[in-house]
Amino acid sequence: MAQSTHRMADAAQTILVEIARRTDHRQAPLLIALDGGSGAGKSTVAAMLGQNIHAVVVPLDDFFAARIPDWQWEAFAIPERAEHVFDWRRVRTDALEPLLANRSARWYPFDFAAGLRPDGTYALSTHSVERQPAPVIVLGGTYSGLLRR
Repeated sequence: MAQSTHRMADAAQTILVEIARRTDHRQAPLLIALDGGSGAGKSTVAAMLGQNIHAVVVPLDDFFAARIPDWQWEAFAIPERAEHVFDWRRVRTDALEPLLANRSARWYPFDFAAGLRPDGTYALSTHSVERQPAPVIVLGGTYSGLLRR
């Protein structure tokens, strides 16, 4: 097993211990954010968590801000890009609020394959994603730690 895989397994184990500590006698779902740089292993750790506990994974990439035209991104300063890169309203209303209320969630993910539309914006998939509630909700993606409830 590669050293990076060992590190991810160790990270997943550390997170599992903390989840167990925080979910003992807890009624409401626990929301955790897996934040980190691109290629850091967030998706791998989320998958490891999902194999060991009853968790629902919400990939933040599904909520890229499709409505902001490409040209507008160039006008944003770095902090503004971080603030606007995801459609935080959709993250909350379509995914997190239903799951936190122990209801199924459904959303239309960002469509990476569709590419740029004529107006400079991007499309959402025509096929929805549905997730069932679980005791643990894992929000995985760069900037997921910026979520304000």
